[in-house]
Amino acid sequence: MAWAEDQLTSGTAYLLDDKQHHVAQQTSYFHHAYRITHPSGVQEASEIEVSYDPTFQQLIFHRVRIRRNGQEIDQLDPARFRVMQREEGKESHLYDGTLTALLLLEDVRAGDEIEYAYSIRGRNPLYGSHFYLRFYLRHYAPFGQIYARIVSPRALTTEHFNTTHKPALKQSNGTWEYVWDAQRIKALEVDDHVPYWYDPFDQVQVTDFASWQVLNDLLLPHYTLAKPTGSLAAFVERLKATYPTPEQRLEAALDFVQNEVRYTGLESGIGAYKPRPATEVFTQRFGDCKDKSLLLCSMLQAMDIEAHPALVNSQMRQEIKTWLPLPNAFDHCVVQVRFRDQAYWYDPTISGQQGAYDTVYFPNYRTALVLSDNTQGLTDIPESTNVRTEVIEEFYLPPVDAKSTENRAGLHITTVYHGYEADYQRSNFTSTPLKSIEKDYLNYYANLFDSITVASPLAYVEDTVHNTLTTAEHYEFFHVWQTPDSLHPEQLAFDFYPRQLTEKIPEFYSKVRTMPAGLRYPLHYQHRVKVYFPENWSFYASNREMTGPGFYFKEEGRMLEDKVALFEYEFRTTQASIAAEEVAEFARQRDELVNNLGYTFTYNTEAVGAASRYNGWAIGLALVVVVLSGWCMLRVYRYDPAPGISYTTEALPIGGWLILPAIGLVIGPFKALLTFFSNGYFNALSWQSFTDSTLTTYNPALAAFWALEMSLNIFFFCAVLLLLVLFFQRRTSLPKLISLYYLSSLGFILLDYAATAAFGASVDMTNQILTAVLSAAIWVPYFNFSERVQETFLKRSTPRAYHTLVETPTSAR
Repeated sequence: MAWAEDQLTSGTAYLLDDKQHHVAQQTSYFHHAYRITHPSGVQEASEIEVSYDPTFQQLIFHRVRIRRNGQEIDQLDPARFRVMQREEGKESHLYDGTLTALLLLEDVRAGDEIEYAYSIRGRNPLYGSHFYLRFYLRHYAPFGQIYARIVSPRALTTEHFNTTHKPALKQSNGTWEYVWDAQRIKALEVDDHVPYWYDPFDQVQVTDFASWQVLNDLLLPHYTLAKPTGSLAAFVERLKATYPTPEQRLEAALDFVQNEVRYTGLESGIGAYKPRPATEVFTQRFGDCKDKSLLLCSMLQAMDIEAHPALVNSQMRQEIKTWLPLPNAFDHCVVQVRFRDQAYWYDPTISGQQGAYDTVYFPNYRTALVLSDNTQGLTDIPESTNVRTEVIEEFYLPPVDAKSTENRAGLHITTVYHGYEADYQRSNFTSTPLKSIEKDYLNYYANLFDSITVASPLAYVEDTVHNTLTTAEHYEFFHVWQTPDSLHPEQLAFDFYPRQLTEKIPEFYSKVRTMPAGLRYPLHYQHRVKVYFPENWSFYASNREMTGPGFYFKEEGRMLEDKVALFEYEFRTTQASIAAEEVAEFARQRDELVNNLGYTFTYNTEAVGAASRYNGWAIGLALVVVVLSGWCMLRVYRYDPAPGISYTTEALPIGGWLILPAIGLVIGPFKALLTFFSNGYFNALSWQSFTDSTLTTYNPALAAFWALEMSLNIFFFCAVLLLLVLFFQRRTSLPKLISLYYLSSLGFILLDYAATAAFGASVDMTNQILTAVLSAAIWVPYFNFSERVQETFLKRSTPRAYHTLVETPTSAR
């Protein structure tokens, strides 16, 4: 069979994959053939390996031969086989006792066609006469033929995934025969970053299990929760005596099994599927997932806490809900606890977990077969979202020296890990020397900042109740202020970039694809950057919020104080994968996101000391506004309406509720002056940051708005002074003018907030807006309808006579 060059894999062309199963005889037959098309394929193709479990299986080789130039070379020599116990799971502390028969072929050359066939007799006795099978009709490499045949004494249930290739079925004399015969199968090219649960290959499932309940009933006797005896029983009694509440006992039992019973599995024979007795696991202090799960369940049941072993698939997870009932649908065992009418899930193989019993992180396995008397099918597992990382970077910048960029800066980093992230980091910190971690952290930041050194040792603290782990890093680095543009040597700049954030966002290489892309989920990452400046500073920050395929992102930047800037970033995934047609949009938004992160602060050395100088243009504008405002206030001062009542000639003194607005008017000018100068309206450097086109903060529209804001503040300052005079003179014009002032102040604050938001800045004006709304809502009606106000503000700029209306008695007639 000829193959296109782009279809060949590792110098090998696969001709035949033949597998046949005789259910009644518990025998499986395998027949393979392949051709070596290039010398690069000789190494791997000249070794034949077959693994089997000697406790219940027997391996029989039928033939091994090489075809070369029309001749067959027999290579089946039993004496040349080597049988080894390789224990490929040793790194995971699993020892399954599987044997591998290895045959090294002799004199193998490019162009040879190799064919071999063997049978394996015997199946796991745990499942009795039941039969189940999963196999594929397509692989990463092309195949000339994939053939599968099952001979069964009873009807079987089949299910097909990603293929319409159905079996040919024959039935005769009480025998069912299923045959799949696929020819010239092309290789399947898999896109990058597909979800871990996504299986795009043509798959066939076969089983005689009628339901998941039947499988549960078969397995349940092997997971019997026997009453603890001996040393285990004594240990359980000590826990009950030490911890008075069920919650504490649950937490103590989980902590013991996770951290005091090491994860080691003796998976030989039926032990790969059947857990060992809980007392034995407790005594030996080791076990695999099902051993540790059964031990935890036995301990909890002895303390009157309902618990059951549960089988999950750590990779395929919720996808097994679409599968047929198969024993090999599961690869892991965990525990379900029913406590106070609530289900809780625990993985006894995870060590170092902390937190209360109801906050312990559980991986998102999503689906389980809970082994219990009441089980009728698979059980959904709620998603765990207890995953979050908070990073706070604080930069302490040195003064800018026009003659040197060697000044030293401080960098303090605080990272708080929650839930799963805390569990992961705790494992890292307990298994790795602290100095080694500190070195790795230092090298990470050395790629970002020159001459960085550790200012104080790395430290971390744990909150065992809330399951958080907090690290603190302290560095110093030099060359803080750099010259970014050779055409403008007078400019120095400092920039930061939240690199850790970008590392959380996947980058897909295949944007034109047919398969979904996986996201790390759940993921919740928050990053804050604080920059402490050596002098008053201003900047223009663009705030963003993005909702894209499978993610949410938010960025906010603002000045906390005159010398402190804060940037806040948040990124979280909203689902575990995105569809193939969404990947291109995700990639576009990712590029937009990462390419606009961070910020550059620019400093013009020609303006050093400008912070202590004043901008003449701003001062001139302020003087003009003061003159115009004074002229307006003089005109308003002459406003002299008649009093609202005329039955008295003597105005009441200021008292009652009028004391409160009086206090506000007295302190008003001082607050206005403080705000005015703290905003730096006359600061030359502040104006330069908006009007110098060579700076990154250049924004003439914002400069115009700033000038307008300054002018309005001056006008309102003059208005407060006028109201203060009119108030204590008890002038008739005060009620209407102060009402207008309250309403205008509210309008000015709302305008300021809207304009600030339009320019992309984030300023918290909630308190200001709320205060202005309440002031207008309370005092405007009071000054217009209160009798006390009408009896107090009766004086006019020009005193006039008031006539009291007195009724004259009528003479009697």
